[in-house]
Amino acid sequence: MKFKDFLGNKFLKNEFLKIFSTGNFPHSIVFYGEEGAGKSTFAQIVASAVVCESCFERPCGVCGSCKKASLGSHPDITCVENKNHTESVGVDEIRKIKKEVCILPNEARHKVYIFENADKLTKQAQSAILKTLEEPPEFVVFIFICISIKSLLATFVSRCQVYFVSPVNENLSFKFLKEHKPDSTSNILKITDNFYSAAKKNDSFEKDSILHKLDFFVFNTIKSIVEKNEWELMTLLNEVSKNLNLFEKTLDAIAFLLKKKLIFCEVFGVYFEAQNSKTFQLLEGFDFLKVKNLLNIVKFARELKKQNVKTDLLTTYVCTKISSCVF
Repeated sequence: MKFKDFLGNKFLKNEFLKIFSTGNFPHSIVFYGEEGAGKSTFAQIVASAVVCESCFERPCGVCGSCKKASLGSHPDITCVENKNHTESVGVDEIRKIKKEVCILPNEARHKVYIFENADKLTKQAQSAILKTLEEPPEFVVFIFICISIKSLLATFVSRCQVYFVSPVNENLSFKFLKEHKPDSTSNILKITDNFYSAAKKNDSFEKDSILHKLDFFVFNTIKSIVEKNEWELMTLLNEVSKNLNLFEKTLDAIAFLLKKKLIFCEVFGVYFEAQNSKTFQLLEGFDFLKVKNLLNIVKFARELKKQNVKTDLLTTYVCTKISSCVF
């Protein structure tokens, strides 16, 4: 993949095109942004550009180094992954890397270390690598990926070039889908899944129990609509409305699912069978018009919520409108 193939983030792409056209690229980089924004993908493009053999466009996508990089088999690109997201990356791992960085690259002119989940670097680990970041070997590039730079020490961040990777907006994704029409539904889900991460992203939603409640209410609200169970729908909305923040996020998440369903229908004209999301599967029998009407109801409910309409009136409105639309 080349920089031009990365969807959105025009400023970021242009910045790195300029950087690699001069050959003077930074040796310590931080990419941050919300989950699903494409930070890891962009980091891989940058890593490919670093090891690329072309004297012109980098990455070229056709040289031996680019092909190896795309396959994840280039010996000079090392991904430091924290597979268990609950565990931190400690000093021992950093010490091991510090011993390796002084070794010359195997094939390319430079070698790259990509730190997935840099948020998990302990303060001790960050402190241990500060000297290396300040005076890195000329043939080494470090790339750190995180959701928030707040998780990194100020002394750590000051030694890196920091770039924000913004999520792809809905209109651009929709345009891309209509133009390219990927063969597999999994490709589409990769593009659209960042919408749901925005619905979940909130400081008060970091605890697993709250996320579980969100998933529970989203699934069962959709289920009650599909099964035309008005009493269950009213009960669920009354319960979730007791937590205003959870109520707003539930509306956001439902809107996301309906938007995704519209994209499938508009691009392909048909509905696809079971996706990974059980909630998404529930909407399988809903046609374009029905999904669009539901989405309009949810959107209007969100607007009413912003205008501080009483919650009991809001839940009654939602149930009444859905009943007339679906039941």
